[in-house]
Amino acid sequence: IFTVFNLQQKFLEINVVRTILMGCVFGMSNVLDLDVYQTLASYTFTISSHYLFVVLQIYKIIKK
Repeated sequence: IFTVFNLQQKFLEINVVRTILMGCVFGMSNVLDLDVYQTLASYTFTISSHYLFVVLQIYKIIKK
């Protein structure tokens, strides 16, 4: 959808934010010595929140 609306910069920003978030999640799980289930729970929560943000951005773009 970002390509259709010529918003490749926005798409890049979203991917960079997702990459940083994943680095933070796995970095913090290593520093805090979380077990596998806690790490997966934090990953799931973070990626779900991120995708919710992306969906809201898409609806915002479509409404324009």
